[in-house]
Amino acid sequence: NNNSEKLIIPGNFYSITNDKINNKTIFYEIQNKNLYVLDDQKDQFAKYHVDILSNNNESLLLNNDELYLYDETIGKIVILENNDFILKKKIFVTNNNGDDVSGNAIIVDNNNNNIVLVLEKGEFFIIKKDNNEIINKKIFDRFDNVIYNPFRNSYFITYWYDKNYFREIDALNYTMKKIKTYVMQGYAAISLQRKEIYVAFHQRGRIYVYDAETMKFKRKIKTNYTVKDISYDEDLNLLIATSYYSGYIDIFFIDNKDKLLTKLFVDYGLRIAKFDTKKENLWVCSRKGLYKVPINIKELIEKYKMFHMKH
Repeated sequence: NNNSEKLIIPGNFYSITNDKINNKTIFYEIQNKNLYVLDDQKDQFAKYHVDILSNNNESLLLNNDELYLYDETIGKIVILENNDFILKKKIFVTNNNGDDVSGNAIIVDNNNNNIVLVLEKGEFFIIKKDNNEIINKKIFDRFDNVIYNPFRNSYFITYWYDKNYFREIDALNYTMKKIKTYVMQGYAAISLQRKEIYVAFHQRGRIYVYDAETMKFKRKIKTNYTVKDISYDEDLNLLIATSYYSGYIDIFFIDNKDKLLTKLFVDYGLRIAKFDTKKENLWVCSRKGLYKVPINIKELIEKYKMFHMKH
């Protein structure tokens, strides 16, 4: 692979979010504090400098017309207007306790009107959107990722380090439950159509699939060693798994056979990968920059379906 052709913007990229209403894909480069907004119809980038942030930010989330980022150095959730990315609101969450290098994950739960934030160093926050009231759960267990599970009205949290369980927190009364599993968990993703939750186990080279209604284990998907970051594309029914150390991306078509449609080497130091809203290019965040990988993914899916029908 000629990686120089794929590297579109150099820098330190962590996160991608799709704006399906406006056919845009948004990226944040933490080194220079720039938002890059790709117009998927015109295939053109616009750049916005976000001066209010430090360069310690991993999370990026679009919710309706607002863009959410959590800045760990200043301990604040920063909410920007989606169209012009001017500051709409800052919510102070927690004093920085000196851990500048740990990760974080943020979600907005519109069903319960909550913002949910987990810090890798072991704090869990629920912020009520109407009055900014903060419910703080200090657990100090090295969290990794959080998703909202509408089938159980709960928050599902994975652990980066040595816990042999997931944590589930009720979205109404904040009671906590443990779901037994294995150590060294990575990102989680959910399919609303299939009612499944996918969890990366970076030291096992596996993605485990759970029933989102019962949280019972269903099956394993074999993938690259060190796959931590996964994303689910609900439109295409694809699971995209990136490996930080090996530099490979696996793309699976999810249908109980979980067919590996394609395996690509991009570069070392990969983070999250997602398709643009046209589903014509795979965009990959990495420690070196933002990569564009053209894939005719719809054709690959069609070929697989045709083969499946014949056999």
